[in-house]
This record gives sequence, structure tokens and C-alpha cells, in this order.
Amino acid sequence: MEPQSGKFYLQKRYLVALLGFIAWGLLFLMRTNLSISIVDMTSNRTVTVGNETITQVAEFDWSSKEKGVILSAFSWGFTTAPLGAFLTRRFGGVSAFGMGVALTGLLTVLTPLFMKCHLYVYIAARVMEGVSEGIAVTSYIEAIRAWSTPKDRSRLMGVSMSGYAFGVMLGYPVCGTIAYYMNWKGVFYITGGISITLSLIWFALIRNSPGEDNLMSLQEKKYLQQVNTYASRKNLVYPWKQIFKSKAVWAYWNERFVGAFSESFFTFSLPFYIKDVHDVNIQDIGFIAAMPHIFTVVALLYGSFLADFLRNRGILSPSNVSTRLLIIMSYKHNISPFWIENIENSGFIVKTNLLQE
Repeated sequence: MEPQSGKFYLQKRYLVALLGFIAWGLLFLMRTNLSISIVDMTSNRTVTVGNETITQVAEFDWSSKEKGVILSAFSWGFTTAPLGAFLTRRFGGVSAFGMGVALTGLLTVLTPLFMKCHLYVYIAARVMEGVSEGIAVTSYIEAIRAWSTPKDRSRLMGVSMSGYAFGVMLGYPVCGTIAYYMNWKGVFYITGGISITLSLIWFALIRNSPGEDNLMSLQEKKYLQQVNTYASRKNLVYPWKQIFKSKAVWAYWNERFVGAFSESFFTFSLPFYIKDVHDVNIQDIGFIAAMPHIFTVVALLYGSFLADFLRNRGILSPSNVSTRLLIIMSYKHNISPFWIENIENSGFIVKTNLLQE
């Protein structure tokens, strides 16, 4: 029987979802912080001291090609995300997720040092950052499966994963503000430091399964063990031949390819577009770049609750729920370019210019 205390904040699975929400936000914040920082790193800055105006020369004089290689390095590392599945089988989803967050945070904190060494040293570190984040993203699916019931799994997963959209939406303006008032190094120190701290909290409070946790209530532990179909996947044999021959797998792969391409454009290219075409300062670039991600936040939160409602009421089967919501979400990739094309008329640029005057 489900715990009826009415104090949902005391139930451990909600704590898992909350920490997961924060971690997903930080993971994607560390993915996108370079998109804002690199604008500040490669642009001259005008500073007024008293009655004198001083122009600070950009610290790095990278070509467009070099910038492209730097920004794409993360994605090359992220292609190894399936490695997270193997680490999950070895260490458990919760442990693998914590390791991914901690390593990504450490590499982020060390970013200024890597850049001082050599361009290619940082590119290699950025690839490793993609590897570590890929491990975290794939392992979290197993972590939330162990800590949720079939009844609330979509809600907990949706709430957790919406953290990435919040991370991008809030991260852009936060990183822009940090770079504006401090410098680009502060962006990496702050975001990486917070992530390392969160990973320590995660390891201290969360275990791989309810059965291993001695900090949760006995009532909730019994409830999760009774209704959850969770079982260890360490000895699970994957039918790779059938997976690669599945039309559904390739359909989903194609959707994710298009979605990832669109998301990468907004993540890595939009700040440069705003800077080069509209000549907006670094602080305001962060606010403008965050705007397309607002829809993602709303859609993820609403869709997760809608999925549980449709499945629990028997209106749609689990597979049909996933398919239909995936089709709806794919339309965001078609709508967003129209907003970018008409950014001059969005009202934000006008407001920014008025504030600057």
C-alpha cells in the first residue's frame, strides 16, 4: 500500500527526482556554458574607468573553424553515451549517474587550466566531458526505474528531465551575467563547483535501489519493493540483432538525429548569431538565447503528467502514449526557426537597445 502520510517531501523517490532535476539542469548547463563564454573569450571588451574608455583585447584569437571544432568536441564525446549502459550494469544506475556528474563537474572546473595549456588539450578535455555526460544521461534512466513505480514513473522521469531545459533556460542568462560582471573563467568555476557538490550529496543520500537504502522510511521501502518490477540487469543479455533490425528503433533514431541537430544549433550557434548579427552585449545574449527553451520546459512537465494520466486511465497503451507525445514534441524543431528569423521583431532586441541607450 502506498504511504499515506500526505508529506510527499519525506518520500525518498521524490528526493531522487528532485536531485535528478537539479543534476540534469547542471549537466546541460555545463554543456552550454561554453556557448556563452566563448563569445566573451573571443570578443574585445570596452571598459570605462573614470572618464577613460579602455578596450580590452580578446584573450583568444580563434578562427571560425577552430571555434567550430571546439564547440563540436563535446558532441563527439557524447556519441559514446551507450558506455553508460555498461557502467550501469557494473556499478548500478545511481552510482554511474553520480560518477558522470562528478567527472563532468571536475572537467568543467579545470577548463581554464586546459585552455592555458593548449587548444588541443582543451578539445580533448571537452571530448571527455561529452563522454562523462553521456554516461550520466544514459545511467539515469536505470536510476529512476529503480526508484519509481509503474504508476508514477513517467511523472518522476518527466520532472527530472525537465531540469535540462531549466538548466539551459536559466543557464544562458546566468552564464551571461557571470561573464559580464566577472569573466569567462567564473562561468566554469561556479557551474563545475556546484556540480561536484551535488554529486557528493547524491552519493551520500541515494543508493542503487530501495533495498540498499537505510535512510528512507520502512513503509515506503516495503511499498516500492512490492509494486516495483525492478530487478538487477547485471546478467541481462541484450538481443542486439533484433534491436538493429527493429523499424521502431530506427524511427526513434531518426527522430533523435533531427532533434539533436536542431538542439545543437540553438545550443552552440545561437549566441554567435545574436552577437555577430545583432551586436548584443554578453549579458543580454544569455537572456535572448534562453527564450526558445521555454516551450521545452512546459512541454516536458505537461507531457509527463499527461502520459501517466492516459496510461493509468487505460485510454492509451504505454507505447501509443510515447509515440503520440514524441510526434507532438517534434514540432518544436519546426517552430523555433521562425522565431529566430524574426528575432528583430521579437521585442526583446528593441527592449535591449532601449536599455543600452
